[in-house]
Amino acid sequence: MTDIVSQQAGYVVPASFAQRRMWVLEQLEDGAPTYNSQLGLRFTGPLDRRALDAAVHALVRRHEALRTTFLAGDDGALSQVIHPESHRNLVSHNDLRQRPDPAAALAGAIGTELRLPFDLATGPVLRAGVYRLAEQEHVLLLTLDHITCDGWSMGILHRDLVALYAAAALGAAPPTEPAVQYADFAVWQREWLNGAALDHELGYWRRVLADAPPMIAFPGARGGGHDRGTVVQPLPDDLVAGLRTLGQRHNTSLFAVLAAAFAALFARYTGRTDIVLGTVVANRGRAEVADVVGMFANTVALRLDVAGNDLARLLAGTRRAVLDAQAHENVPFDEVVSALGAGRATGRTPYFNVIVEHTDVEREAATVGPVHVDPMPLATLPIPVDLVVNLRRDDGRLAAVWHHDSAAVTADTVAAMREHLTALLTAMADGTPLPDLDIDPAAAAATEPAPAKPESAADAELFDVVGNAWREVLDLAAVEQLRAGDDFFELGGHSLAATRVAARLRKLLPVDVRTRLLFEYPVLADFAAAVARLPRASTL
Repeated sequence: MTDIVSQQAGYVVPASFAQRRMWVLEQLEDGAPTYNSQLGLRFTGPLDRRALDAAVHALVRRHEALRTTFLAGDDGALSQVIHPESHRNLVSHNDLRQRPDPAAALAGAIGTELRLPFDLATGPVLRAGVYRLAEQEHVLLLTLDHITCDGWSMGILHRDLVALYAAAALGAAPPTEPAVQYADFAVWQREWLNGAALDHELGYWRRVLADAPPMIAFPGARGGGHDRGTVVQPLPDDLVAGLRTLGQRHNTSLFAVLAAAFAALFARYTGRTDIVLGTVVANRGRAEVADVVGMFANTVALRLDVAGNDLARLLAGTRRAVLDAQAHENVPFDEVVSALGAGRATGRTPYFNVIVEHTDVEREAATVGPVHVDPMPLATLPIPVDLVVNLRRDDGRLAAVWHHDSAAVTADTVAAMREHLTALLTAMADGTPLPDLDIDPAAAAATEPAPAKPESAADAELFDVVGNAWREVLDLAAVEQLRAGDDFFELGGHSLAATRVAARLRKLLPVDVRTRLLFEYPVLADFAAAVARLPRASTL
C-alpha cells in the first residue's frame, strides 16, 4: 500500500468518500444543521485574549480542513477547495457577566450555535466564540460542520489549541506541523481504493451482509418526522470496572462487551438471534494521518450471532465481528451499499437502524501559566437513524448517551431499554446467566417498513424525461423504458447517483430538483409526479 504524501498540485482536489457522503446527507436535509459538532474549552484565570485569538488563527492556518469549502459539479462530482489563510477576525467575543444567569446564557448560546447551519459552498465551516462568564472565567466554543472533522479530530483540536495558546501567551514552542493534510489523504484514498483493492474489501462486506435480517422496529413507532430526544445514562463505576474485568478475561475490548450486551438486548426484543448493528470506526490505520483534522470516520455493520445463552460464545463472536469490521473499515459505507445494490426506503440507512459507538476522545485538562484549561463535554446533533447509543466519558464517568428519533423510538421505549440494558450488563459483570426480560415480543417484533404508496402518475412527457435521466446516470443502456413501479435504489442507485440525477434534471427542466426528493420518492412514478408538482423556476 502506497504512502500518503503531501500534494503540491494546487488547492482544488476531489472530495474524499466521507466528505462526499456528508455533503449528500446535508443536501438531503436541505442545509439543516443536523451534522454540526462543538468543542468547548473553559479557561479559569487571567485570560490573554490576544493570545487566544492568535491561537484560533494559528489553528485554522495549521489545518486545511478548517478553511475548505465544497464545489459540486453538474455531473454530481464534489471537489474540496482549500483557501489561503483568512486575515479577518475569526473570533467573536461575548460578555455574559451582566446576564441574570451567565451559565444559563452560555447554555442558550451553545444551543443556538449548534443549530445554526453552515454554507458549505461559501464557508466558513467553523465558528469561534469566546464567552466571558466572570472576571477570570471564559469559555471558547468552536462549532464545526461534521464534514470538516470527526471525533478523533476533536482531540487533536483540543490539544493543538492548548499548545498554540501557550505559544502565543508564553512564547512556548508551537507544535510541529502535520506532515500531510486532509486533502493529501483524499487524493491517496482515491488512488488506492479502486480496482483489485476495492473488490477485495467489498468481497468481505458481500459475505457479511448477504441475506441480512430485517431492521428493528420499535413498539409505538408512528413514523414521519425527525424530532430527536437525548437521554444521558451514567453507568456506575463498579459496573464499568466489572465489565472491564470481563473483557480482559475474554481478551476483548470494553466496546465489544457493550456491543454484545446490545445484541443480546435486541435479540430479546425481536425474538431473533441474527442481529445487525451499526458502529462508527476511526478509519485512521495509517500513521501519517494520526495528527490530521478531517472527516475520516466511517460507518460499518456488525452482524452478531446471539444464539443460546453462552456469554463466552457471544463475546468471542462479537470480538471477531468488531476486529473483522475494523480490518475492512476503509470502504465507505455508501460504496458498500452501492455495490450490494441495497434498496433504500425513504430516509433510511440500509441494513441497520441502530448504531452503537464508543467515543474515546483524549482531552485532558492543562495549565498554561496562570490559566487552567478544562475540556467541556462534546456536543453534536446525532446522525439520522432511529437510535444512536454513544458510550462516552461524561464528567469523568462512562455514560450511555441515547439519541433517538422520537417518531421511531418513543421516550417510554428508551426508558425501558435503559433498565433492560442495566440488567444485562449487571448479569454479564457478575458472571451470571443473561436474564430474560419483561418484554412483549409481539410489540417489539422486527418488520420491514411498509413501502410508500404511489400518489399519482405524471404526464407521459415528463415521465420519459425523468426515466431517461435515470437510465443515463445508472447506465441502463439495455433498458428502453423504465416501468412506473421501478425503484431507483433497487436499480443500483446510490447517494452520488441521486445527486447526478438531480443535477441533470435541473439542466433539463425549469424546476429546482433537490437530491432529497429522490430519497423521498424513490419509485419512478412517484418521483416524476413529485417533480411535476415543483414550482417552475423564474425565467427573469
